[in-house]
Amino acid sequence: MHFEDDTRFGSGDVVLLQNLIGKHYDGIVCAPSNAGAATPLINQLEREGTAVVCVATDALRSERLASIAIDGYVSGSLAAELLSYALPPSATVGIFTGDLRAFDHSERLRP
Repeated sequence: MHFEDDTRFGSGDVVLLQNLIGKHYDGIVCAPSNAGAATPLINQLEREGTAVVCVATDALRSERLASIAIDGYVSGSLAAELLSYALPPSATVGIFTGDLRAFDHSERLRP
């Protein structure tokens, strides 16, 4: 087992995936924070014979083997509903997320 980590959300995982091209792992588990940039890399890894599973977030248009994640839209809707029970009707609410390029982040904010 080999573990890599990068703190640059939205770009660090792309660099890590780039570094895996040609290394011939049997499988990789990743959490792609920038699906658009990660998709061609995931596709290349799959074509090289490396099975790729996305966790926590997804690269929907990639050729990855599987994705294990929550439903971002449902969790965002549920959070808003629960918050509405605790606040008066005239309350002002702020919404923030890490990066809208991460599929699960954008889904949580979908109207």
